[in-house]
Amino acid sequence: MPDRVPAVRRVARSTPARWAAVAVVVAALVAAWTLTRSSATGYRTATAAPATVSQTVSAVGTIQPLDQDTLAFGTAGVVASVPVAVGQQVAAGQVVATLAAAPLQQALDAAQASLASAQAKLAADEAAQAATSAGTSTGAAASTASMAGTAGAGGTAAASLVSFVPGGGTTPGTGSTGSTGGSTGSTSISTAQADLVAAQHRLDAAEATESTDLAAATLTCRDALVPGATTSASACTAALATVTTDQHAVETDLAAVTRAEAALAAALAAATTTPSTPTSRPTTTTTTAGAPAAGRVSSPGSTGSTGPATGGATAPSVTPEQVAVDQADVDQAQVQVDSAQTDLAAATLATPMAGTVAAVGLTTGQSVAAGSTSATIVVLAPGSYQATVEIPVASIGAVATGQHAEVVPDATDGALAGTVAAIGALPTSASGTTVYPVTIALGPAGLPLNSGGSAEVTIVVRTATAEVTVPTSAVHTFGSRHVVDRLVNGTPVATVVGVGVVGPVRTQVTSGLGDGAPVVLADLSAPLPSSTSSPGLVRAIAGGGFGARAGRGGALGGGGALGGG
Repeated sequence: MPDRVPAVRRVARSTPARWAAVAVVVAALVAAWTLTRSSATGYRTATAAPATVSQTVSAVGTIQPLDQDTLAFGTAGVVASVPVAVGQQVAAGQVVATLAAAPLQQALDAAQASLASAQAKLAADEAAQAATSAGTSTGAAASTASMAGTAGAGGTAAASLVSFVPGGGTTPGTGSTGSTGGSTGSTSISTAQADLVAAQHRLDAAEATESTDLAAATLTCRDALVPGATTSASACTAALATVTTDQHAVETDLAAVTRAEAALAAALAAATTTPSTPTSRPTTTTTTAGAPAAGRVSSPGSTGSTGPATGGATAPSVTPEQVAVDQADVDQAQVQVDSAQTDLAAATLATPMAGTVAAVGLTTGQSVAAGSTSATIVVLAPGSYQATVEIPVASIGAVATGQHAEVVPDATDGALAGTVAAIGALPTSASGTTVYPVTIALGPAGLPLNSGGSAEVTIVVRTATAEVTVPTSAVHTFGSRHVVDRLVNGTPVATVVGVGVVGPVRTQVTSGLGDGAPVVLADLSAPLPSSTSSPGLVRAIAGGGFGARAGRGGALGGGGALGGG
């Protein structure tokens, strides 16, 4: 223990000397820092300079191939085969699935039988009307023969039937006029039948066209209202105009059918009410002595027959309306045949383009409905892609079709050039924010992009080649007022400037600042702001410029810093 005491005393005596040496060093450092500080401002600055500035709107979107086909059967049935798998390369026209054909062939056979039955019914009804016309003609001829026989039954007197002809003179009546009239009636009925059948056929075709166009218009207009759809509103308007034209055509053809029915009814009525006299022209009868009195048409021993007033014809059992119905049945049966033939052809599902099978939603033995949205096969074609992005309502006003865009997929670091192709007309709500769908068309990418992959989308909404620009971080905005801290003699002076295009890196300055002017980016001596303070806002409210210290001439209210040269 006694040996350690001197050592402790020596340490105690040396401590003041050491602290004195440290104090000298610290004083030297402080002096050096002070001298250096007088020449260094303590601000990070940049210089206003010309540059090309681009203002952009950015958001995260999704990428999908532009040429993508979702294949589905156009008819219901049972899947017979699926000869493709996911990832398989397929050629245009290659069969990717089939349905069992036997039930579809049976449906076609039944439709063809119904068509043959309807055609036979139409032919039978037309024949019945033709027979009525022929019976009328035969009845008129029999009545003429009966009158001739009566004239010869008077014994010694010879009677003859004489008709007046134009220009004077007479000619013996032979009954041929009545026969001719009957033939004319038959021709009129046949013509009226043909007109009615043709009119009904046109009406059926017009109604089929209207139905097809109406279904197409319904799909077009529905697609036009879907956010982000490429179908335009003008396409919907055009489709509806086509349907309106079809409706007018149906009304016109319906009126034609009504007129044709009336014409056939009139022809049938004329045929069934033909008078028993052989001609409608005036006639006279001459007799010799002992002959029966004029005007008698029969006597005992006559070989003719007076017959009924209608010449033996009866009213037709087939009406014009029935003929029209028969033709409509034929047309409907033909539609069923065409539909069955289409269904049979649709039992084979082929891809219209070459590409890669991306999804298979079919299995052998599965029952599928026509146009199913789940029982499908998706084929992706190589080449172009499109990106869909949602832009907030606050920025959508600056976006327009034709603007340049850059898309960076998640699968790669390379940027793809694109163009704004469409802007959705209807907004949607995403997480409480109103957004509008925007479609970006991309050129051939040559990248293994997956359908639905995410991507960073940047749309260039404004571009300017500016004479004066500053870093965007140097511009401070309060409402509609933009301020930069211009460095004057080592002191930041708040200056109000006009702002043009605002880019992510540099901002165009349209007034208040000249080329080459130094602007303050940061005050290196200022403490970092806490989460509860906003120094810039406090200084602005207090009247001090950005980077200005109290008493250094930077007050907004004094010295004219705002707007100052």
